[in-house]
Amino acid sequence: MRIFALPALVLAIVGFTASLPAAGPAPRGDLELEIAALTKLHDMELTSEQLRSFKKLAGQVTAGKPPAPGKMTPTYRTALVALRAAFAQADEEKIADEQDKVDDIRDEQDIEPQTEMTISDSARKHAAEAMDLLSASQIANYLAEHSDDVPDALQTLLDAIDESRDMEEADYASLKTEACEQVAMLIAGLDPAAEEPIIKKVGQWLDRAKAMSDADVKNKRAQLEQAAKDIVGKPDPMAQLRHWMEREMADLLSNPELSTALAARAK
Repeated sequence: MRIFALPALVLAIVGFTASLPAAGPAPRGDLELEIAALTKLHDMELTSEQLRSFKKLAGQVTAGKPPAPGKMTPTYRTALVALRAAFAQADEEKIADEQDKVDDIRDEQDIEPQTEMTISDSARKHAAEAMDLLSASQIANYLAEHSDDVPDALQTLLDAIDESRDMEEADYASLKTEACEQVAMLIAGLDPAAEEPIIKKVGQWLDRAKAMSDADVKNKRAQLEQAAKDIVGKPDPMAQLRHWMEREMADLLSNPELSTALAARAK
């Protein structure tokens, strides 16, 4: 057996250490997507039987395109892992505590969760089926839990006018896309063919308002609001709620980490 002299061994260790990558943000992985799926499953208050039904349905759906990698520091990853463990244990108190820690880190480190993914065609197709797995009380509780997130078609348009006034083109383009898709979803549901003409009308309306001066927007506010009402018509409030809930289901079914989240909940 060859025995290294101590100095040689030290130099070897130093050389190996120097070859390691420098400390920095850890790889993003799929933790954020898994946490997003676990959060939705938790907020729906699913029974063991419903979880099994979701697992079966998830096996029939093609996942959507995941978002681009976001910021993932070692501290943030550790907090997400702890939150994932709390969800797996179904420990309500621990879930709340770990979620607070995750939220604090996001604020401190300026981390915006990257969980928006493209909804797959098969997820659109099975969204209503997934919603039918829930009871009326579960849907009501989920809507109450997310009441601040549930939009209104007309109000979405009116808010977009005010938000877009001083926006740069890139930010406005993002706002426009979001507003168009949201209004179309609320009115037409998840039918791409029915959404398309609404998206076009909303986009043209927003561009017209964006090109106006602040004075013109103020003076012609009534005309702009009437044009917005002409676009959305008189959408049924309950239909909007159903369409939003189906969108939540489609988003969950499109999550590439849904199967992993369901497996964690089954433990």
